[in-house]
Amino acid sequence: MSSQIKKANFTEDFSFIVKNIITFYKENPKELFLSSKERVKTGVKQLFKDKNNFYYIIFLENKKIGFVQMLRTHNDITEIIIIYLQKKYRDKKIGRKALTEIIEEMKNLGIKMFKTEINTHNDRSKHFFKKQHFKKHSSIYLLK
Repeated sequence: MSSQIKKANFTEDFSFIVKNIITFYKENPKELFLSSKERVKTGVKQLFKDKNNFYYIIFLENKKIGFVQMLRTHNDITEIIIIYLQKKYRDKKIGRKALTEIIEEMKNLGIKMFKTEINTHNDRSKHFFKKQHFKKHSSIYLLK
């Protein structure tokens, strides 16, 4: 089993990304999600137009199985917004491989630092990013 990544194409990948964002929030009800399907579609459309936003599709044997969204927040800093793999492809080191490849590609574009925000209850993501050598830096406080 060999996985690959490719930069997302709006025409080919828009529906896949929207569907999987919605699935992610259904699987993770504690995540902050305030949008309807239409708002997700609108947001993804706008982000595809943003030159600082990057979507990558993760493939396994030519089948789309997940995606990564990254947002360049400063000249040399990029935030990893979401890494999503469909359930049956998790815990197979596919996400780790995809993230490593994407980080290398982004470094070639001049990115020197990567950050991500993880909700305090999301132990799975905390574990994943620690294994990728990310270090806890700060906490964010929200008021709803």
